[in-house]
Amino acid sequence: MTQEQGSPSQEHITPSQEDLSDSSEEEDTKQIILDSSPENEEYEDLTITQATPLVSPSIHPIGRYTVADVAERVGPSVVRVVVPSSDKRKKSQGSGFFIDRKRVLTCAHVVVDTDEEGEILSYPDKVVLKTHNGNFVDAKLLTHTVSLHYDIAVLEITSEETFQPVMFGNSRQVLLGGWVIAFGSPNYMDRTLSLGTINCIDRTDVELRLPKHKRIFYFQCDCMLNVGNMGGPLVDLEGNVIALISMAFVGGIGISVPIHTVRKFLKDKF
Repeated sequence: MTQEQGSPSQEHITPSQEDLSDSSEEEDTKQIILDSSPENEEYEDLTITQATPLVSPSIHPIGRYTVADVAERVGPSVVRVVVPSSDKRKKSQGSGFFIDRKRVLTCAHVVVDTDEEGEILSYPDKVVLKTHNGNFVDAKLLTHTVSLHYDIAVLEITSEETFQPVMFGNSRQVLLGGWVIAFGSPNYMDRTLSLGTINCIDRTDVELRLPKHKRIFYFQCDCMLNVGNMGGPLVDLEGNVIALISMAFVGGIGISVPIHTVRKFLKDKF
């Protein structure tokens, strides 16, 4: 048999009926070894291009700063807000952040007890803040700053300690699709942050089906939020607070009050 050029050198054997019989009955057993040595194999030339690995935004800057930079800047200003249980109310908890060296901004619904109609039933006698370093400090609610309409309340620590406040951003310039970071204490897990994007810059109370029309435009983001995040800051990648986290819906929908709305309400309170 003439072998074609370039094909492997192999012996092609067509088995007879006897070859298919039980080998134990054969006197002569032949072992056929196929030559499969590398020099007789053909290989295609492959061009391998190494993919560029994706770099986590926690170490790679999306803007001027990395997410780690923002966490280092904002983290020390964020607290867990705890209202102890009493005869008047159950224990509640959320988040907050220092807007100056002694005062903390949070959500009204975190610290104020309300009825089904949304009317205030009572103010807490005591509020406890767990700071970034794990210490607990007492605070009091400044009742004149409470707004159920905007879901805003301000606390003031009663000790002589001072803390690092946040920096405010320009929430009027927030863009759809912009990166944001949510800080807070979801499920009592302090020092938690979540990265996401702005999905809507003008979500209305009607769209959110709130019980009372508030005529407020909210930011919507897709950061992973939990009840414990309420009252925490939503910041841009410069580390500036652009909103107060107020609501979270199933499906990864977070709702926050733009910080310019908050500042407008608080302008005459201090």
